[in-house]
This record gives sequence, C-alpha cells and structure tokens, in this order.
Amino acid sequence: MPDGEIYTSPVEESLNGWIRFAFPAIRNQQEVVGVELTFKEGRVVEAGADKGEGLLLQMLDVDNGAR
Repeated sequence: MPDGEIYTSPVEESLNGWIRFAFPAIRNQQEVVGVELTFKEGRVVEAGADKGEGLLLQMLDVDNGAR
C-alpha cells in the first residue's frame, strides 16, 4: 500500500497526534517533501516540511477549515 493513503476518517475534533509522510506531495509542479503534521482536537496545530514548507503552509491556510 502506498505510504500516505488512508481510507478512514476521524471523528471531527477527536484527532490528536502526528503523522510524517515519506512520499512527496506535488501540486502545480511544486514538490513538498518530508511533510509532518501535528494535530490537536482535530486541527493541524503544527506543520513542517523538509522542502516546500511555504507551499504546505499556504495550502493549510487557504481557508478557516483547511487545518
């Protein structure tokens, strides 16, 4: 199974913990590598990437519900 794909969904506001993705994410020919997200009560409270962190943060801040 490819890393980063999951077919379940947490109960809203119940997710706590972190995840790190080994495969890069590509959007509009821009690569984001080494994504790590930390969740608290269903919301991303910390986000980082080894490469393309600016794009990652931009996507998380696209609207109030994106995180």
